[in-house]
Amino acid sequence: MTTEQHRIETSATTGRSAETDSSCGWRCNVHGFYYMWYRSKERDGAWAHWNHRRLPHWDPQIAKKYSQDEHVPENDDIGSSYWPQLGPYSSLDPQVIATHMEMMKRAGIGVVVVSWYPPGLHDPALDGRNETVELIGSLLLDAAWDHGMRIAIHLEPYEGRDPVSVRKDFEYIHRHYGSHPALHRVASTHGGALLPLVYIYDSYHNSPEEWARLLSPGGDISVRGKDGFDCTAIFLWVEATHAAYAKSGFDGFYTYFAATGFVYGSTPSNWPHMSRVARDEGIYFIPSVGPGYIDVEVRPWNYANTRDRRGGGYFDDMFTEAAKLQPEMVSITSFNEWHEGTNIEPAVDGKSTLASLKWPSRDYLSYGTDPEFYLTKTRQWAERIFEPSHDPVTEAIGKSSDAQYYVNKKFADSVEAVTWELDENKFSRDVLCTTVRQQMVGKLPTAITRGFARCGYVTSSTCEEDLADFSRKAVGVEEEMTSASQGSIIESISAFLR
Repeated sequence: MTTEQHRIETSATTGRSAETDSSCGWRCNVHGFYYMWYRSKERDGAWAHWNHRRLPHWDPQIAKKYSQDEHVPENDDIGSSYWPQLGPYSSLDPQVIATHMEMMKRAGIGVVVVSWYPPGLHDPALDGRNETVELIGSLLLDAAWDHGMRIAIHLEPYEGRDPVSVRKDFEYIHRHYGSHPALHRVASTHGGALLPLVYIYDSYHNSPEEWARLLSPGGDISVRGKDGFDCTAIFLWVEATHAAYAKSGFDGFYTYFAATGFVYGSTPSNWPHMSRVARDEGIYFIPSVGPGYIDVEVRPWNYANTRDRRGGGYFDDMFTEAAKLQPEMVSITSFNEWHEGTNIEPAVDGKSTLASLKWPSRDYLSYGTDPEFYLTKTRQWAERIFEPSHDPVTEAIGKSSDAQYYVNKKFADSVEAVTWELDENKFSRDVLCTTVRQQMVGKLPTAITRGFARCGYVTSSTCEEDLADFSRKAVGVEEEMTSASQGSIIESISAFLR
């Protein structure tokens, strides 16, 4: 499979373009935080996270007022104020992963940002197990690729994490995931190379000076342009003083928290200043937006930080503030952090009458009448901020998500390797014909990014002769396709590719 390159429109935040190697187009600007820590007793032999215990308050006098018991999923009692439409699932279930990819794609999310611990370390609730690190390599990247999605890493603050250990993490990411085309790459602000995108949660645990050792070109353990293990590194801006990290070699920053006003970084009125810092330093500002916040099923004493969803109004407000800044990228907190009630994954309130599923007996909060309400709203806002061009290819492909997947998938491989085995009844003639014809004629830059050229990148000067030859052949194929049946269209494409 060839690596493809797509340019995102210039952003007002930095005055330059961000580049990404993926073919998911404008959706690559929309990142969703994704958690794979859920386990089910039926599939995995024991619960994890759905049975989350209620955490004690740090003040013993307050702590004693609240239960510290675990939740009991067998009794329809989970550690969340919402009940997932899929029920308390296992994150290791391939069908769940595929369904999640489909959901996120419908939401306009192109990059799945996966919570990650390095080998030998793990989320405390998983009893020494860290299946995620292997699962990314064996399943998640393939699932993302199959759905036209990409994977980025959300590096958790494991015990002993520091810039020295993070250098090893970068090396692991490159060695074990780096050859896969679904690993999301974004242009580094240090030279513009397309590098794996890594969000570093709680980056403030180390000082800016410590991070500069790793991320500045002159650092004593610098990865910048060395060893092949460099990454596009994003720090978490929490407090006002964290502006100092913008000068320590990071490529950008994000805000993560969905509770507005909770910290400096999650307060949208501070975002214009933060955006100016990004512009001045030439780095990325990736605001994080969320639908609301409620974590009282795991922190029963924390009602003060609840943020009511207001029927989608809260989400609208955060997105509005993000949109004003024209950021290169936006992150969604979250797809499925159910404990903190930031989930946009479809949820039900237990009062539905669908007979095919087991509905909880406990009362849960509701999205309203549509379990996919927040998927739809995310998509609407993503399109508003990162509106796709009116290129005929984009519009034609958009008429059918199945056709989009099929065409992108087939043309992502090298020209010589492509074969066409399409059921004549799978797609409408109009969608297939228009999609492929428009890719072939008059849209060479788009066609190249779809994988037609025999070179890897749009910007490569070695492609000029191939492009001229390609253009001549494409016109001939277009003429044949104008009035051809769907079956003969496929035959024509096959002949062209041979």
